[in-house]
Amino acid sequence: MFQKFWGVIFFLAFSPAAWAFYTGGIYYKILSSSDKTVAVTYKSYSFDYQSDYSGNVTIPETVTHNGTEYRVTAIGGHAFYRCRGLTSVTIPESVTAIGDGAFYGCTNLRRFEGKWASSDQRYLIMEEKSGSDTIKVLHSFASGGLSSYTIPDSITHIGEYAFGGSTLYSITIPDNVKTIGEYAFSGCTNLRTITSLDSIPPRIYSNTFDNDTYKKATVFPPEGSLHTYKSDYYYWGKFNYPTAQALLNPQISSDASETTCRITVSYMRNIDYPVWRLTFRMGEEQFTLDTAQTSIPITITDLEPQTEYEVKFFVETKYGDLLTCETSFITDTVKFITQPAINISNTSATLTADITCDAETGYGFEWRRYGAPDNLPPTRVEAYNIDGKIAGTLRNLTPEAYYEFRPYYRTVSGKYYYDEWVAFGTFDYGVEWDPTVSTRAGEVEGNNSTISAYVVEGSDELLSQGFEYWAESPAARSTESIAARSTASNPERIEGSGSLMSVTLTGLDYNTTYYYRAYATTAKKTTYGNTESFTTGEAPVVQDFKPTGITPEDRSEVTELKTFTLEFIEMPSLAAEAQPITLAGNDTLLTATLSAGDGNTLVVTLADTLKVAGEYTLTIPEGTFGDADFADDPTTGHCNPELVYTYTIKEPEPAEPDEPENPDDPSAVTETQQDAEHITVYNLQGVLILETNDAAALKTLQNGAYIVNGKKMIIVR
Repeated sequence: MFQKFWGVIFFLAFSPAAWAFYTGGIYYKILSSSDKTVAVTYKSYSFDYQSDYSGNVTIPETVTHNGTEYRVTAIGGHAFYRCRGLTSVTIPESVTAIGDGAFYGCTNLRRFEGKWASSDQRYLIMEEKSGSDTIKVLHSFASGGLSSYTIPDSITHIGEYAFGGSTLYSITIPDNVKTIGEYAFSGCTNLRTITSLDSIPPRIYSNTFDNDTYKKATVFPPEGSLHTYKSDYYYWGKFNYPTAQALLNPQISSDASETTCRITVSYMRNIDYPVWRLTFRMGEEQFTLDTAQTSIPITITDLEPQTEYEVKFFVETKYGDLLTCETSFITDTVKFITQPAINISNTSATLTADITCDAETGYGFEWRRYGAPDNLPPTRVEAYNIDGKIAGTLRNLTPEAYYEFRPYYRTVSGKYYYDEWVAFGTFDYGVEWDPTVSTRAGEVEGNNSTISAYVVEGSDELLSQGFEYWAESPAARSTESIAARSTASNPERIEGSGSLMSVTLTGLDYNTTYYYRAYATTAKKTTYGNTESFTTGEAPVVQDFKPTGITPEDRSEVTELKTFTLEFIEMPSLAAEAQPITLAGNDTLLTATLSAGDGNTLVVTLADTLKVAGEYTLTIPEGTFGDADFADDPTTGHCNPELVYTYTIKEPEPAEPDEPENPDDPSAVTETQQDAEHITVYNLQGVLILETNDAAALKTLQNGAYIVNGKKMIIVR
């Protein structure tokens, strides 16, 4: 252990004369008569000191006994041992030493004041010697009123008996703490949770914790260090450690309505138990979840109302652990409030009902003649849930007759839920009523939107139905766009059909707000639904895929042109069909091929090497290379724009040609070439027409001008 500056005064606890005098409510032991120094001590001769001190105790710097003034320089070991009534202690500047266990078991001690007190007044900081270094040690802790505590990061060492007899339930030890002294947590009978934040276990001793604490407390080490702690068999390894179930802590919660349940399954990621697979199961259905998420929302639809379901969540670790959590939920009951039939004429009627159910479809009404036998199947008319109401229109009824109806909800499995029968009669009231039109919110994807509405017929037959839509700011749009043609005074129209009407608008302007409303037209009038709006997405950014460089460099002077190397950050794909790459100039047009080079490069190769002096332009058409997805959807990828590079082929250095003795003699004209090992012949357009090692082959050329081995020659026969 560390050597204390102030020496070992723990012997005071066992002195047969524990105190020398008592004054001001405090017992003192004389340390040195010559130096006139004393230490605070206890009264009793046993370890039952709890009545010695209570309340708030303030230790003075000096005390007087028998006419002699003494300086208080220490608090003896076990001086306040188990004084459960003690609530605070004020320590003067004169105190330079505090014995081990001085505040052991002071379960109601809430604060220290004065010298050595920490900023939160919960512990004392003492200086001790460790080899040649001076270190600061957490010496005594006041646990009164606390069930848990996090030791500050500034602490690097915990001294002997520091937390002795405390009432803490949990303690968090920062990663800066490197050593914990003997008996530091002795007598901590309530301690159950120890959280250590250092991946390397702090140094402890076999008696730092009681055996009972080893049995009852659980240590939570940092992620990835569980096995390091458990392998410290004689010390940290004696504790309990959280299982995969505790560390991953799988949970499941649910919130059910009539036909839908929103479920959240979650777990805590911990590298000590890496997760291999997550599985969700409800009844016979089972599916695997994404392990990249730790909180996963699941929506289950098409459930049966008023039905109990059980769900389970499984977490499998790579070590073979299988963790399970489960719960159950009961869906709500479908509730109807059937309204009397309205808008009745001698041949038609509108049926309505209020309904509590979250399903959008599956509703309707059954109707029949009043008094019809129960075994006679009723007629059904479908309806839709519009803001908690369903409605349907009956036509071609018998005049002056009685009917009855009831609303229903049919589940996906085909089970029906009903309300009671309600009767009505058909008489010629001469009532007219408009269609019911309800516009619904739209769904947007890019510059397309799917909009829908509910339409219920009125007293007159529908001639047409559909949607009107217009843009928010048509003046700012292109005159060729839908937005510009769609104004509130002159909207675009698109027809639809059915009681649940749905259409998709395509080719809209990007980043534009549109308004729309459903309509239904009869021979007498047009009825409109409520106005809704949506905003299209941002226009996709189509980036140009350009090379980072080309060899030879653009606008450079060269002696010949044959190959060009395009360099890229990443290798592009090549278009399946593209315009040819060309090199043009000096009345010459050459085509080129494109192939993959080394690394992230593409190589453009001319059919022939070009050496004729002049200005030339290499053109790579737009779309020659780019993303593979570009051809299918130009908004998701990008390709190269048209690329143009220019080059200059320099005139060759002039050479002094040998004058032939007879210009009309072909052998004289070609005498220079006859000595060459390899002969290349180009026409003046730079096209290679002959390449040979046989000088006699020159005699096959027709009269004219040629470039022979880089020199302009005229052949005349």
